[in-house]
Amino acid sequence: MGTSLSALAEAVWPSVVRVGPNGTGGAGVVLSRGGGLVVVTNAHVARGSPGDRIQVMSHTGVIYPGLIERTDGGRDLALLTLEPPVGSSTGHLSPATLADVATLRPGHLLIAVGHPYGLANAVTAGVVQSLGPIASGVEPVIGWQQLPWIQADIRLAPGNSGGPLCDMQGRVVGINTMVARGLALAIPASGIRALFREPSEAIPA
Repeated sequence: MGTSLSALAEAVWPSVVRVGPNGTGGAGVVLSRGGGLVVVTNAHVARGSPGDRIQVMSHTGVIYPGLIERTDGGRDLALLTLEPPVGSSTGHLSPATLADVATLRPGHLLIAVGHPYGLANAVTAGVVQSLGPIASGVEPVIGWQQLPWIQADIRLAPGNSGGPLCDMQGRVVGINTMVARGLALAIPASGIRALFREPSEAIPA
């Protein structure tokens, strides 16, 4: 199992980036769109509005100028476009694949990849505990209880937000967003697909 998780983590790393000033704000996941590469992260990691510039850093340390294309405050998601730096290309990045979360069940093993407390490409594993809305009144989910959360017993810390939650095939099942009552909460991949389809929406003040 250890060897399997290690190989899985190494396969996922090229799809995970740091987002924010000096690459320290949080994590993001690289996806393919129309033959190009984009990054999805949390809106609270991007901390901006459509048109704002943002820095993205690959797992190898290459910095890419990014642009916030759209945000979804209702799901806490942001979509970023990338510009290759001078003398480089996006070859340091590899797009991840989105999973069909309809097949996800409690007990399925998952891994989270991010940069907790600035630690690059840290990996943690756990299982799905539950799927669906959160009980009302639970902090810090107030206002977002009715989202179809993926709830997993995975340890998250500052720097994990915006990074991918992956199944054992390395496919992205969700975006790690917050912790409530000791459980990691992730926005499912269906929210990412919706972000690709919907028009730009500014983050609520």
